[in-house]
Amino acid sequence: MVLRVLFATFPVWSLGLLSWVPSLRFALLGRRRLDWLVFGLFTALTVGYLVLLGTVPSDPEGDNPASLLAGAYAILFIGGSLVHGLLGEPRPAAGRVGAVPPPTVRGPGGYGYPHPAPGPHFGA
Repeated sequence: MVLRVLFATFPVWSLGLLSWVPSLRFALLGRRRLDWLVFGLFTALTVGYLVLLGTVPSDPEGDNPASLLAGAYAILFIGGSLVHGLLGEPRPAAGRVGAVPPPTVRGPGGYGYPHPAPGPHFGA
């Protein structure tokens, strides 16, 4: 949980420049196609954010509607990536190599040597 919160704060303290980091973490952990698509979306939105920051002129009085829209985009973008980093849940892909198999049900006995499987016994 600590790592999730740490990675989720990247967009806040970097002022949106590293908003793609939580989705990259989810894509690497989950390895699903949807996770990689969300990572690509956040990367594209970050590039759009940088272009927006470079093209919209600064307006100290706040009369320019373009600067108002750019500010709203920045707040929504940073907030959205923060929420995605906190609430997004990486799920491993089904059938992934290295996935942990479900626990097996063991028969009676608990301690000592394993009991032979029920069924016909050949030999002895």
